[in-house]
Amino acid sequence: MVNTHSRDGLRKLVEYMARAPLLNERLELLPDGKVKLKLKNLWHDGTSHLVLTPSEFLEKLAAIVPPPRAHLVKWGGS
Repeated sequence: MVNTHSRDGLRKLVEYMARAPLLNERLELLPDGKVKLKLKNLWHDGTSHLVLTPSEFLEKLAAIVPPPRAHLVKWGGS
């Protein structure tokens, strides 16, 4: 919860809400037209980058966008 009179807290909240889903520093367009995505963490097999076609990249990006009016937190149990 951010106090309405806390200008610094409000600024941090707005920056958080306006952040980009991917950092430009993690993306690279290769000369052959493919997209190179640097992973935030190495995979267990040592993979550090993914090289995708533009359509594959958009497919992966669209898969993580939640449907409209859907809850992002799912509660289970009784």
